[in-house]
Amino acid sequence: MLKSALTVALCCLIFSASLASCKGSDKNAKISIPVETADEVARKVGFAEGDAAPTFALNNINNRMYNLENFKGLLVILTFWNNSCATCLTSLSELNKLYTKYKARKLAVIAVNIDTKANHNEVYNFTKNHKLAFPVLLDDERQVHDLYKVKDLPETFVIDPDGKFVSIVDPVWADDSIRITSDYPWNSKMYSQIIEDLLGKYFGETAK
Repeated sequence: MLKSALTVALCCLIFSASLASCKGSDKNAKISIPVETADEVARKVGFAEGDAAPTFALNNINNRMYNLENFKGLLVILTFWNNSCATCLTSLSELNKLYTKYKARKLAVIAVNIDTKANHNEVYNFTKNHKLAFPVLLDDERQVHDLYKVKDLPETFVIDPDGKFVSIVDPVWADDSIRITSDYPWNSKMYSQIIEDLLGKYFGETAK
């Protein structure tokens, strides 16, 4: 009986000493909190630089099918818009000037319209009246819109020749992003220089 009591007492003593030791060490313990990178945060709300751009296939206003895969090997500007967005219409005209300037140097522009079928005539007329030289694709069911998790209009992405997202400076928000949502003119000196730099990076070409 005495032996059992001593055993219990010894166990309690050892436990108490261990507990005290743990409490003492807690005072100097450093808590490690994992820090997410900007890319990790970006992926939670959509995509990050270097992620593969989701592939898709859509018809244009003349019922010709276009697949994003067919644009590999080019620097692609992909923009989403609708006909009731005045900023979108201005942006398309600016992109048309940019495209005309750089298309011979492997720049491509794709404009995805998200209007309903009832508005397709308006989309067709705008495209023809403004002589848009790049493909205007119809996403009336917004499947590609949702695939790219578009939040605003116009919303524009840059995709490298390998089909991956590129982060560039948004002049209005003054930060790097793969989603450009500002209304800064695409044919401005700043964007022209960004495109020049990207074309030089991927194709080693300089302005003629």
